[in-house]
Amino acid sequence: MDERTRADMAAYTGCIAGALTRQDFERALAEAGLCDVEIVETHRVHDKAASAIIRARKPADECGPAASTA
Repeated sequence: MDERTRADMAAYTGCIAGALTRQDFERALAEAGLCDVEIVETHRVHDKAASAIIRARKPADECGPAASTA
């Protein structure tokens, strides 16, 4: 994180504090039973962070290891 962002507490607590890596986010979506995940970056917030549009679906049948078997 750059110094300007670190100094801006509103940006830090409003956005960065809860941010996940792309891999962690994809894993969380899969564990929730979602598949066909599409992450399209819309713009860079800074070198290490971006905003994105997320698309995924939760099918009636199994699509991954966390899908319900009930």
